[in-house]
Amino acid sequence: MNESEVRKLFLVIQNTYNGFDYDDDKVAVWHDVLKETPFELAQRNLRAHILSVKFPPVPAEIAMSEAEPEQLALYHEDLRTSAQQHLSNLEEWAKTATPPPEHVRERLKKLGIIRNG
Repeated sequence: MNESEVRKLFLVIQNTYNGFDYDDDKVAVWHDVLKETPFELAQRNLRAHILSVKFPPVPAEIAMSEAEPEQLALYHEDLRTSAQQHLSNLEEWAKTATPPPEHVRERLKKLGIIRNG
């Protein structure tokens, strides 16, 4: 991608996201980061970003390869599965929890961690 193509991307971003501004320095930095990214891929990634995210993109989101969205989807699915398992564990632990032994309760009372009662 060349600097002219970065400016084309910025024009789309500026017209899509309020408050997105750019200057020659920003163009130069993004060009340095994105120079190996094909412009067509960057355009596709920008469009996908615009359709799904309410904040302006960062260069990494524009440079994302074709395979990376699939990898991100798998990663997010793993996170969802882990979170669901953790919530299930919490429910099970709440059902099987027992109060601490009396000597521990007394010590916690002395420390002021639990109130009398």
